[in-house]
Amino acid sequence: MAAVVSLSVLAAVSACAVIDGSQKEASPPAPTAVTDTVRRIGDLADACLSKRGFFPALDAYGGPGPHPIAVFDENARGGVSPILNTPLQPPEWMNEFDPKRYQLIACLGRGHDNGEYVGDCAFAGGVEVPQYRGLYNAVVYEAKTGREVGRELIRGDHTSGCGILEVVDRENPKLYTGPTLIELQNVLGKYVS
Repeated sequence: MAAVVSLSVLAAVSACAVIDGSQKEASPPAPTAVTDTVRRIGDLADACLSKRGFFPALDAYGGPGPHPIAVFDENARGGVSPILNTPLQPPEWMNEFDPKRYQLIACLGRGHDNGEYVGDCAFAGGVEVPQYRGLYNAVVYEAKTGREVGRELIRGDHTSGCGILEVVDRENPKLYTGPTLIELQNVLGKYVS
């Protein structure tokens, strides 16, 4: 049986963005240039942090596609993690092996707490936590300049998927489903082609 970790802070789930509909989105600060060499996809995470970064050495977003896109979501520690491809789900437009070729970065941020109920997640000790369909605001940036290219709403999976270890808010325990790669492809595909 899986374990649940309770915190008295914001709810964060291992495969989803942080959800807290009560907080207002602030205008993001101007991004700063990241001059470190990009060696892996995780090096692009600076584009989604509160002190956003951009990568002048990367390819510009322009001309005919495809325009490879890296997608990040918030993790339970308040940082961001890439949504990695697996051999079972390799959309070609996200499956760029050279991280210096990414032209776009999508950041799945705080969403809305109004998704539909999809089931309960059972954890060790008889703890059950309700799970809802996640709903995420995504911002797409040009990797080279940090310029905002677009904003989208991305829905989590409509079926329950409980992790082995989850972090939840003790005062308001809820879990949220993350988006499927098909949903990411449907919503973000227009930026890539």
